[in-house]
Amino acid sequence: YWSLSPGVGGPIHAFVIEAFGTAFLLFVIFTITSSKNNVPSAAGPVLVGVGIGCMIFLLGSLTGAGINPARDLGPRIVTSITGWGGAAFTDWWPYIFGPLVGGPIGAAVADKLLFA
Repeated sequence: YWSLSPGVGGPIHAFVIEAFGTAFLLFVIFTITSSKNNVPSAAGPVLVGVGIGCMIFLLGSLTGAGINPARDLGPRIVTSITGWGGAAFTDWWPYIFGPLVGGPIGAAVADKLLFA
């Protein structure tokens, strides 16, 4: 998807965007669910949904805002099996490795800010 966007300069740029999106998402989840914050338990899912909505709004036009490797890899596998073959895996790696790098970064930042 990123290759169709004029706002993305290449696969490294897409990787950074996906890593940032996942880092932000994990940061939001860790801060909302932390016992140090007084977020009511009923507000947690709503706030996480707002965080996901913000990421889709900001990054959706650039990379499609995958921010979850499972959300991207599963459809690629099914698409490959159902007749698209190798074309389903074109430009796949930013959507798998970006979140795998960004997730721990967002968790570490939240951990440092909450438990410092």
